[in-house]
Amino acid sequence: MQLKGTRRLPLIVVLALAMACSNGAQTNGTGQCGEPPELSYTCADGVFPCKCVDHGDGTAQWHCEACPPVDCNANPKDKACEKDSSCIACHGLASSEGGVGIENAHPWSYLGCTDCHGGKGRDDKDPTRKLTKEEAHVHIPHSIAQDQSVTTPKPTAYENYYLARAGVERLEGGAEWIRFMNPGDLRAVDATCGRSGCHDTTAQKVKRSVMSTVVGKLDAMLYAVGLPRVKELASMMGHRSKDKRRATYASLDTFDPNFDESKDPPGAVKHVRALTTVDRESEKPYGTFTEEDLFKETINKLCGTCHLGHNGTNANYGNFRSSGCTACHMPYSYAGRSQSGDPMINKTEPTYPAAYSKIQYPERPHATRHQLQRTMTSQECLACHTGSARSVFQYMGIRTDDNRDLTRAKQAGANIDFKYSNLIDNQRVPEARLHGFTQDQLIEYEDLDGDGQDDTPGDVHWVEGRMECIDCHPSSDMHGDGKIYSRQNQAVKVRCVHCHGNLEYPADPDAKDNPVNELYFATGKVARKTLWKFDRIPAHGEEGYPAVKTTGTWLKTKSRGEWRYVPQIRWGAQWDPGTKECVGDGRRVNPGGGFACSPASSIAHGRWQGLNKAAGHFDDGVGPRPGVEVVLGADGTSSSVRLGFSHLGEPTQRPNQEPTGGLECNSCHATWHNMRYGNHLGLKDFDGGERLYDWDRVTGQVTLGTQGWFNFTFVDILDQQLGVNPKGKIGWLVPTRLKLFVRQLVLNPAINSAVDFMKQVGDANFPWKTYRDRVGFGNLRQGAAGNIRNAPGFAQICLEQEGYCDEDPLKDQNGGLGSDPNQPHATQRRPRDCVSCHLGPAGEGLARVGAVFGWNPNGFTAETSAYLRRIKQVVAPHGTYSTQDGFVIADDGIKHRLDWMVDEKTGYPLVYTMHGRTDDGKDGRPGRGYETYDPEAAGPIPKGLIETLKRIRVKALYP
Repeated sequence: MQLKGTRRLPLIVVLALAMACSNGAQTNGTGQCGEPPELSYTCADGVFPCKCVDHGDGTAQWHCEACPPVDCNANPKDKACEKDSSCIACHGLASSEGGVGIENAHPWSYLGCTDCHGGKGRDDKDPTRKLTKEEAHVHIPHSIAQDQSVTTPKPTAYENYYLARAGVERLEGGAEWIRFMNPGDLRAVDATCGRSGCHDTTAQKVKRSVMSTVVGKLDAMLYAVGLPRVKELASMMGHRSKDKRRATYASLDTFDPNFDESKDPPGAVKHVRALTTVDRESEKPYGTFTEEDLFKETINKLCGTCHLGHNGTNANYGNFRSSGCTACHMPYSYAGRSQSGDPMINKTEPTYPAAYSKIQYPERPHATRHQLQRTMTSQECLACHTGSARSVFQYMGIRTDDNRDLTRAKQAGANIDFKYSNLIDNQRVPEARLHGFTQDQLIEYEDLDGDGQDDTPGDVHWVEGRMECIDCHPSSDMHGDGKIYSRQNQAVKVRCVHCHGNLEYPADPDAKDNPVNELYFATGKVARKTLWKFDRIPAHGEEGYPAVKTTGTWLKTKSRGEWRYVPQIRWGAQWDPGTKECVGDGRRVNPGGGFACSPASSIAHGRWQGLNKAAGHFDDGVGPRPGVEVVLGADGTSSSVRLGFSHLGEPTQRPNQEPTGGLECNSCHATWHNMRYGNHLGLKDFDGGERLYDWDRVTGQVTLGTQGWFNFTFVDILDQQLGVNPKGKIGWLVPTRLKLFVRQLVLNPAINSAVDFMKQVGDANFPWKTYRDRVGFGNLRQGAAGNIRNAPGFAQICLEQEGYCDEDPLKDQNGGLGSDPNQPHATQRRPRDCVSCHLGPAGEGLARVGAVFGWNPNGFTAETSAYLRRIKQVVAPHGTYSTQDGFVIADDGIKHRLDWMVDEKTGYPLVYTMHGRTDDGKDGRPGRGYETYDPEAAGPIPKGLIETLKRIRVKALYP
């Protein structure tokens, strides 16, 4: 029986490893190998299965083999055999001679089963005796156990405590059982992955990360309706707007012992509190609970699932996952079935077709294999990142057609070319669902604008680069940096400049401020370095050989170890308009052929310096030039373009520095996004005479009320809207979940029926209600309806009674609902053309440009929107809507034009965002939309920029 740390490796794998070791080794010219290879496994007892082989010609290479076998019968004192003899007796090890058994979860060095899981691995008094399951296993908490079972829960504890494991740590014996079931759970990690000498620093960072706290969903949604902050934490907030946006609610109670108000980054807080709810049948029965109670419960039961603190719902195809560290590092397949060699795991559960909707008691899903992995695929990210923005689907080039708009339009006679994704096949398996979506809701190709091109292509990094999410996002983006941030954008460190450089400098992989190589800087291990700069082509045996065939910047992907050439922004901009030729680094040749520079890139990225070639201003590109690419303004002058202007932003002072101001790269390079207007959500307590229940996502307690609605009205993908994001750059503003309409259908026990709560506290004619942001941006249409004070019949449209809600004299005349500066994941090599955001040469396109930047009170129309031209009617779960008037919803009695963001005449903002500015609004960055009101808030573009955009006229750059 082979037990040395890993399964016996097939010969082809051994040879592949040997080749990988060879290619990764370095020579020093003396015949000695360089740094030892970093394998995905090592053997027990400290055996390192690689040898340095000197070829005698000045080169040397590492050659690696499989671990030697160990027979437990002959070697009972072996580490694995000695510690886990009873575990092995039932589960085996995948390294056994027969090849059947559980995999070593920690292949880099052997850890005993009980080191991680707890329980008992052997009888210390009689090591030869095989323990029973009842003796070896940690029992399920008695309060939720079915009869006398040590492993099976009660049916009433199945979804919340067994599948999701929410709040189990609050039960007697729950903490020990959580560790037994999943040592990587954050509630157990201090005794397992995060114990001293292991991954203790990383484990503490993860607990405070946005993937654990989910502040961007929980706190931000509550902030969006003006919900009062956690009272005992309110004192940490100052009077400034950006401080008012700091988080107090999260998915768990967590604390930063190293918090320093004077030094910590913007948005960081000292601690946050778990968003728990009340039991409306016992704690606050009908007539005593408040609107605030209901909204907390709505957000808890809707948004509280996708965090690392527990397993999520974990109940249907594509949605299976673990919690904590193993949520990513020990992934599940879409089907949730095990492929492990463990003979004790049922390989046929969960059973289908039932598991496409919800698995059946007492089944549970299983990790694909009982083995941790260092590199994750985007499929693992998809388990959570399918929420409002559908980020991973977008990255893969799949968009969700929630209301089946394309299918319905085609059935009604519309001529639309589109194709469904083949991730599932409802022709063959009618019950199949992926994250709850049917095949006709997953679109991989569509041509709404009729140009013969896919309107929703995958990201270029995915399609051409074969790059997974982890190839861009470094450890700090995943694990966090130890700070508790208030919003997700504050926690994400990586930017385009870290690989592609800025206009003044190429990216510097070896500078400590480049997060792409942060694991290399932290460990000093060359194997952890992913971004490289080659001044010469590497020779045989050197890092990068033979894939790196030209000098320049290259990325070695973490996911596959493949090399990708990384063009630098400044190379593409170096073009001489006089000679019509590339200059300097612009003459670099891409591995795929052709110069790095182009006229279009020079115009789009370059910095306009007045064509002063004698002063060397071609070094950083040309930029848009009056009378050539930029047509003279409507006033006959070229003052619309200032010297030193670049779309990238202001000049930088060093490599890896993101320019201030300017545009986000994806403002031009992302050709589509998930623009989801008209979010309807709320609770439902009663249906058809039956009370409906769901579980609190923090405590696991089952209470009255489940999610009755969570759906969008208009799912638009081509219509871009731009505003000022938290960094002071022009970027996408996305409606996502913030164009918000809420309904609460609650049970009145006195009549044993459900009643619309909003009708009782507001207007009896309208079950839906909208809310206002605490900083004063509102929900009423300006203009003809401008004299309306408050929404009809609704006494409160901001739930906070103190603070900013009542400071704005124009608060009751606003027309929009919230937007979010959410970044698209659909980067394309060829960007949008200039005329998609600017007026044409004759001043045409004003309606479209006004809609893009949000000052057009009519928003997008059939003339400016391919979606509105093709889709005439939307059938959503909450109602049927015509698109004749564009993106308009009046479910609360007021016609909300959801794409009207700023008043053209005054620059007054009609929408809010949940984000405070992390910059100071100076040095070329655009100011806030309404300069005299709230300069610390992200939101629509300012009045000055509106006037500039109305003057600039451009020619199309692309045929």
